[in-house]
Amino acid sequence: MLPQNQGVTSTIPSNGSFQSNVATGMAVQSLPMPSTPIKVVNPTGTWTTDLFDCMEDPTNALITALFPSVTFGQIADVLDNGHTTCATSGIIYAFAPCLVSGPYRKKLRQRFGLVEAPASDRIIHFMFEPCALRQEYRELNNRRINPALGD
Repeated sequence: MLPQNQGVTSTIPSNGSFQSNVATGMAVQSLPMPSTPIKVVNPTGTWTTDLFDCMEDPTNALITALFPSVTFGQIADVLDNGHTTCATSGIIYAFAPCLVSGPYRKKLRQRFGLVEAPASDRIIHFMFEPCALRQEYRELNNRRINPALGD
């Protein structure tokens, strides 16, 4: 620990080496540090809703049954932090549903620390695509993120 009347100054010369000097009476210089994003993790790693609990949200169940690209677009918009719009994601989904949606399930799991269950993401989306979309939509809602609003 430095006495109150001493400070640390740092310089980075053009050759790339780092030097640190202790100088009496000088203020402490600090470099701004990039902020790390806050990562929300479910400590148990479990989903808040089951794969086949579709009727927990009957409105989304109906929308997903009729227009799965809308539900996927909403999920992708949230997980991409708005970098890909709902419409763009929905159009891409229309051409290759299972290939596109599986990686987004992985993004969701990583964002909230969820386990890959009851099977791998690829298998879930290949065999139970509408149920997987509904579960992911409900999971976001249960975590106070409304995919319909793009929160």
